[in-house]
Amino acid sequence: MTYEDAFNFRDAIRYMVETRQMPPFKQSKACQSMKDDPSLSAKEIETIGRWVSNGAPEGNPAEMPPAKSFPDIWTAGTPDLPLAMPQPFTPDFSNGDVYRCFVMPTSTTEDKWVTKVEVLPGARAMVHHVLLYLDTTNAAEELDARDPGPGQQRHAQLPDRRGIQFRDAHRPQTKTQARQHTRNQRRRARG
Repeated sequence: MTYEDAFNFRDAIRYMVETRQMPPFKQSKACQSMKDDPSLSAKEIETIGRWVSNGAPEGNPAEMPPAKSFPDIWTAGTPDLPLAMPQPFTPDFSNGDVYRCFVMPTSTTEDKWVTKVEVLPGARAMVHHVLLYLDTTNAAEELDARDPGPGQQRHAQLPDRRGIQFRDAHRPQTKTQARQHTRNQRRRARG
């Protein structure tokens, strides 16, 4: 991201951080603190708002950190089970962001332990973020088959709303386990 990118989206940036939609972090703070929580402090949010209100000045380019580079290779080592999209997908951004869910069968015949997950997009500039789920019911494949083209619309929900969600901030857990954990934390807080 360049200064020009940030300047052009300054109002959207302020709105998204003030409403705490960005940076994305869906875990409830009522449960526990999470490793690598990217949430901004109230002071950081205030600083961004003040920057926008003051015309979003660039600052000293000499103090700019080097641009982040993203290699086009696996950084966590060679994967044991690389998964790939069955067919490429090219989004049409003419109506805004495109959110799609893609099914990538593992084709494994036995249970596997997952210790790391890494995503290596073919067109990194088109990928904003990735959420990964393990569907043991094949419902995702059925939904995918009903939607024309690769993948399915983002908001299509699995019928039983179960699955394992992999997030980089905590260990994988089913949605049922997460809800139970939240209920237990609330009970403990009430005494």
